Formats: sequence, C-alpha cells, structure tokens
Amino acid sequence: AAIVRKDGKIIDCFIDPPCNTIFYPPNTFLRAKIERKISSTGGYFIKLPNGNKGFLKSKDNYSEGTSLILQSKVFFELQKSQAFTDSLKLTSEHFIIKLRQKGILFSKKLSINYNREEAIKLIKSKNKLFKNVLIICRSSIADINMSQFNDKLEKILLRLEGIFNTESNKKIYF
Repeated sequence: AAIVRKDGKIIDCFIDPPCNTIFYPPNTFLRAKIERKISSTGGYFIKLPNGNKGFLKSKDNYSEGTSLILQSKVFFELQKSQAFTDSLKLTSEHFIIKLRQKGILFSKKLSINYNREEAIKLIKSKNKLFKNVLIICRSSIADINMSQFNDKLEKILLRLEGIFNTESNKKIYF
C-alpha cells in the first residue's frame, strides 16, 4: 500500500493486493450480477467476477439476474461479503466525476474571483463523449492555471474512458 501526501494531506492511496486475495481493492469498477434482494436491508447479494459473493446496498430497484457496473467500497469487514456501491465516482486532486448524474459544479470553498466561465468552456469542450456525467471542480483548481486545468481534466477523462472501454470488454478496471 502507498499513500500520496501533499502539504500533509492525503491526496491518493494505492493498494497492490496479494495474488491470492479474495477481495477487490477499494474503488475497483467491475460488472456484477444481482443474485437476490434482501428486502429488510434494502440491499442485494451479488455475484462477482471472481466467483465470490458481494453485497450491494442501493436505493434503486433491481431484478434478479440484472448485470450492472459497481464500484468496490473502501471499507468492509473481512467476515462479511465485500460491499459495493452503484453510485460510481472517480476522485482526483482537482476533480470528482460522478456517473449517472449530469452537470458541472464548483467547490463552495473556491474563490468567487476564479474564472468559472473559462473552466466551464474547457469542460464542455472535453466532455462531449460522456452523457450523464457530473464534474465537480474541487477548490484545489485555484492553485493551477488553465493549461494545467486542461491537462488534469484530460487525464481524469481518459481514466473514465478507460473504465468504459474496459467494461465494454467485460474486464475489471482498477
């Protein structure tokens, strides 16, 4: 495991699990199948690509046999099935991208003097490939110029594209 820090704050975490692991690393995107609904908890037991069972807690209503893209949660108990979410998101130092939502938002902590119009223009020009994607600009964008903003945005959108390409090939994306 490795933690990346900047100015004393954790900005990223990488985990390289052992080969014989029975869990998926945090924030892994994968396709799973709904096995059965647990009405009392508002959740579902799911079948994972590695053959194990997982647990999805969701507000959405899914039928048994439905196949969907999920994201592994960061924390789970080893004695229980690994937890997953259908609220998919990518997080970087400068952006948060949420799937199945739409729009552009800015951090409340971002100065009112920040050139939001130029940022919105850049985002719209780069985000033509993805429908139903919400892009949240974090307050850390105030520390970079528009050229760097463009580079960082391209990088996270390439990561998003990688997830969609991998998913369409029925593979797992870490």
